[in-house]
Amino acid sequence: MPKKTSVGKRKDNVVKTVATAPLESSFDEVVRLIQQSHQRAYQAVNAELIDLYWRVGEYISRKLRSAEWGDGVVAQLAHYIQLHHPNIRGFTRASLCSRA
Repeated sequence: MPKKTSVGKRKDNVVKTVATAPLESSFDEVVRLIQQSHQRAYQAVNAELIDLYWRVGEYISRKLRSAEWGDGVVAQLAHYIQLHHPNIRGFTRASLCSRA
């Protein structure tokens, strides 16, 4: 006879549940689907960030090569981003120069 799902006593606003083996298998499948989706989302974000860094570096390099910008402009850009867009992180002078 299969084991039934039971709900234990409530302690500190936490309900302990004991699931049967078939339910656990189903629950594990749902967790696997969630984890796979999270992994694909992380990979998509990482790919987009790499593309962004590439495009920013290419833009800065082009400006420096064409002499539209001098060396000090990259520091000004980093300061501008920090001052006007404090929620955008990781674009310091050093990191912008390394991307250029």
